[in-house]
Amino acid sequence: MARDYPKQNVRSAASRRVLQRAAGVAEGLETLARKPVKIWRTKGFPYRAPSVPRGVAVPAKESTLGANFDTDFARGPGARFLRRLLVAGPVTGMVQFLARPKVEGVDRLADLANNESISGVIFAPNHHSHLDTPLMVTAVPKPWRDRLVVAAAADYFFD
Repeated sequence: MARDYPKQNVRSAASRRVLQRAAGVAEGLETLARKPVKIWRTKGFPYRAPSVPRGVAVPAKESTLGANFDTDFARGPGARFLRRLLVAGPVTGMVQFLARPKVEGVDRLADLANNESISGVIFAPNHHSHLDTPLMVTAVPKPWRDRLVVAAAADYFFD
């Protein structure tokens, strides 16, 4: 019984050679990684958690997610500088490219800027897309932009 196999062409042979070379490179990388991984696996403390003797109760580790997520670093001068740099550069560029926003009504915020008894303001987008956050960050006027905090749903971003 004759079988009708598709004819091999030059392109499939060349593709096969490329895949074989890639497989060889991957195998070589795996071989190179074996020794360091083996050393890391056999090392104990401080590269791994210390062993616990029987009868000793290990206290539960406190969660660092959600409301317990450490955000102190975000209020430092380094993070503030990095935020300014990101907002002035790539974030504004992306927003201008995608949306071309027109900011109106900034004059209504003049009373807030001059009133020292007001300690905080909430700017809330209507959440029609993931572009809302970068759009708001670039549209908020300068007096508030430096102290702007973006709130994110813990179930969405920290799971």
